[in-house]
Amino acid sequence: MGQPFSVVARVFQDLTLTRTPSKIWVYRRAGFCERDLRFMRTYVATPKTIDSKWHVIDAEGQVLGRIATIAAKLLQGKHKPTYTPFIDTGDHVVIVNAEKVKLTGRKEEQKIYRRHSGYEGGLREERAKIVRQARPVRIVEEAVHGMLPKTTLGAAMSDSRRMAAECESCTRV
Repeated sequence: MGQPFSVVARVFQDLTLTRTPSKIWVYRRAGFCERDLRFMRTYVATPKTIDSKWHVIDAEGQVLGRIATIAAKLLQGKHKPTYTPFIDTGDHVVIVNAEKVKLTGRKEEQKIYRRHSGYEGGLREERAKIVRQARPVRIVEEAVHGMLPKTTLGAAMSDSRRMAAECESCTRV
C-alpha cells in the first residue's frame, strides 16, 4: 500500500517553505545557504577528457533507419554521461555489410536519392534499387548523415564513421 504518515512526515520535516525575491515559493531544506549553489556545477567535457571507442555494427538483415539511429547516437556521444552538445564526444563507428541492409515497404522502388553537380540542370535522381547496385554504401551513408547535425561539428562526426559494403573476413559475434 503506502507508507505510514509518520515516515512521510519525517522525510519532509527538514523542508521549509520560503519566499524568494521574485515572489516564488520554494521548498528549501534546513541549513540551506545561497553559497551551496556555487558547488552545483554542470559538467562540460573538454578535448582532454574525451575517450573515443570503436563500435562495429553489422547491418546484414537490419532495417536501414534503425541502423542509422544507432550509428548517429554513437557518433554524437549521446550514449555517454559526459555528452556535451557543442563538443565532439562521440565514438567511431564501422558499419559492415551495408549492401545487405533492409528497406521496408516499397522503398526499394519508390525511394529517390538526389544529387546535384552544381551546374544548371545538374540534378540527378536515382531510385534506391539502382543506387544499391551501383554504390550500396551510399544508402547507409546518407541515412546516417541525415541524422547528424548540419554544422561543422556534424561534419566532424561524419568523418568518424566508416562503411564496408561486404565483410567476408569479419567474424560474427
